Amino acid sequence: MGYLNGLVLAVLLAITPASAGEHILPVVALNIVASDGAVWNSEAYVTNPGDTTITVYVGSLIEGGRSATPLCLPIVQPFLQVPPFSTRLWSSAELAFGVGCPEWAWGALTLWSDDPAVISSRMVNTGVREVPSNTLLEGFGQEIDAIPTEQIPRAGERLILPAVAWHPNACGAKAFDTNVFFVNPGDDTIDVEISPEPDSPHDIVIDGILVPAPHHFPVPARSLRVLRVAGADPQITVCLEPTVGAFSVVATGPMVVIGSAVDRSTQDARTIVPIRRTP
Repeated sequence: MGYLNGLVLAVLLAITPASAGEHILPVVALNIVASDGAVWNSEAYVTNPGDTTITVYVGSLIEGGRSATPLCLPIVQPFLQVPPFSTRLWSSAELAFGVGCPEWAWGALTLWSDDPAVISSRMVNTGVREVPSNTLLEGFGQEIDAIPTEQIPRAGERLILPAVAWHPNACGAKAFDTNVFFVNPGDDTIDVEISPEPDSPHDIVIDGILVPAPHHFPVPARSLRVLRVAGADPQITVCLEPTVGAFSVVATGPMVVIGSAVDRSTQDARTIVPIRRTP
């Protein structure tokens, strides 16, 4: 879980004040232990901007991984009711119950609202492994916002990932890494193309391996992939400082894309917000 070592600060594309229907939280963590010993848990917040009570339901977990423990069986589909003009906490314990009470799990979470709602979350380094609580989580954390499915970028729409950070020709530990999350909520495999923008390096490094650009990879139906993305190291031996560049992404189907540039000295992260490219 190296990509969860830091605060994966994620802001989604084209967030609007409110929407009814399906929403996707692209990254949730439940008792995930990272390689540095950090323990990550998520909680959600549901805001009702209207004048009537709304109901929001847990849909399903688009799995990145989960424990093999037997699932619990809720008698009814987990839901949360939110009074007018108010916000309610959806605790880590309640989210875990909604996806079958795993000992640990992470992935993208679908949620349904019967009326317009604003849904956000916080992924928190709780410090020690623990059963998720019904109270607010304490510790360093990050905000992750949900996106209504009707606002997900569509097939063929080109996105720009600005200010992707990496550390070329590092002498010792790398100072920065960038991870990009690709969530396919649909029922068909999607092909994704990623390539550097013209003023960025012409080669690309995916998970530490130099590959030709543009680079294509599949994201199967109802799944997510996480890639560590960088430009190629210059063919020189001197130590270089961290750098930035821009990459473009285009997919053959609706795709949620978010990115995180992680400062490895602190495990803090900077949000990379994909931009819809205009002609």
